[in-house]
Amino acid sequence: MNNRLLLILALALIGAPPVYAASSQVVFAPSMYISSEGSELAIEAPGQPTKILADTNYKSMSPTLAISKGRLFARISTQFTIEPAQFENFIATTTDYGDNRGSYRRGESSINIGYRFYEGKLGSANVFGGFLSGNSSLVTTTSVYYSSTSQFVYNTETTKFYESGLFIGTNFTHPFGSQSLTVSLALAGLKGNLDDTYSAADSTQPTSSTNPPGHDYYDAKSSGLSFSIVWSGPMASNMDYKIGYKLVDYAFNITTLHDLVTGANIPMPPGSAIKEKINSFFIGSTIYF
Repeated sequence: MNNRLLLILALALIGAPPVYAASSQVVFAPSMYISSEGSELAIEAPGQPTKILADTNYKSMSPTLAISKGRLFARISTQFTIEPAQFENFIATTTDYGDNRGSYRRGESSINIGYRFYEGKLGSANVFGGFLSGNSSLVTTTSVYYSSTSQFVYNTETTKFYESGLFIGTNFTHPFGSQSLTVSLALAGLKGNLDDTYSAADSTQPTSSTNPPGHDYYDAKSSGLSFSIVWSGPMASNMDYKIGYKLVDYAFNITTLHDLVTGANIPMPPGSAIKEKINSFFIGSTIYF
């Protein structure tokens, strides 16, 4: 199983079909998912090299609780990294060498409510909306030997990215005997904040009086899509399994870099953005009672 396997969080856009009950009956459905995720986070600006903040793979866990009554349902979920992703890249030029290593973790929580507006021979369809809050944390250490000065220089950087906002979506479930396939599509409007602290303003040059430690901050807004596809089926009379894939793809538009050390507000070129992309392969199970 060296593919990325297994679950994603729940933007509650998770795409798994909600639980339904008779109009007078309330059903509780706790779930647990395990996922293998790939996360990409970068800052892009026209005419400038892309700054890759994170490009890592890691495992996550996501407990979820769904409640339904008739055509109405609600879901609350949280997701957390089981263990931080560790990475190391070797740095080498004709005269200089070193390495860059770090760790990455991500967490997310969401809550949503929804309504089943169709149920018939083709299956069922739902609309839903809610609120999500997520955060990513990346800590890196870079050590480089500069032949021009015959010295090793060590730089550290801590990047934290926070996102929160509303989402709306719809999903459709089609039965295949006792199994079913669910496709989900959602749109989120989020506010993002990126906080970046580092021991040197340019990790490719030795620290000097003109290259002091820094602390930058970005405000950003995004609208983007989330897509998921889930295959599910019964394991027992009150228990089922779910296997699926989910893609989250957002571009957070940024206009200004705030230098919190000097107090300067530096305009970013038009079209600058924080790009976030998460691929998740997941597996999980739900119990109904």
